[in-house]
Amino acid sequence: MFEGDVMTLIPVLAWMMILTNGTSAPQVRADTFANDCRHAIWLEEGRETTPLETLRATQCMSYLVGFLEGHRTAMDHAEGDRLCVPPGVNAYQFARVIVQASDERPEIGHYPRRSLVEYALNSKWSCADPQGS
Repeated sequence: MFEGDVMTLIPVLAWMMILTNGTSAPQVRADTFANDCRHAIWLEEGRETTPLETLRATQCMSYLVGFLEGHRTAMDHAEGDRLCVPPGVNAYQFARVIVQASDERPEIGHYPRRSLVEYALNSKWSCADPQGS
C-alpha cells in the first residue's frame, strides 16, 4: 500500500522540482530528449512504461506541443516560412521524427535539445520539400 502511494507521488514531486528550478534549469541534451520522445511513442503504441518513463514522455510531448503551437502561431503572422511543417502534424508524429533524427545522428547526442529539433525539422520538413520526405 505504501509503495503504491509513493509511486503516485513521483510525477508530482518531479514536476515540483522542475517548476521550482526556474530559469536555472540545465539544458536538456538531445539524446535525453530523444529517449523521452521514444517513451511517448511507446505510450501511443500502448506499451507499458514505468512511472518515470511516463513522466519523461510527458516532458517530450509538452515541449513538442508547445513548439508546434508556437510555430503555427508565428507562421500565421510571418512573411515566409523557414520550416514547412505540414498542416495536421501532431506531436506523436513529431516525436517519431525526433527519434528518427536522433538515431540517424547519434553524434549530436550531447548537443542541446533545440539542435536536435532543428536538425529533425530541417531534414524532414524543410521548405524546399513542403510535403515532407
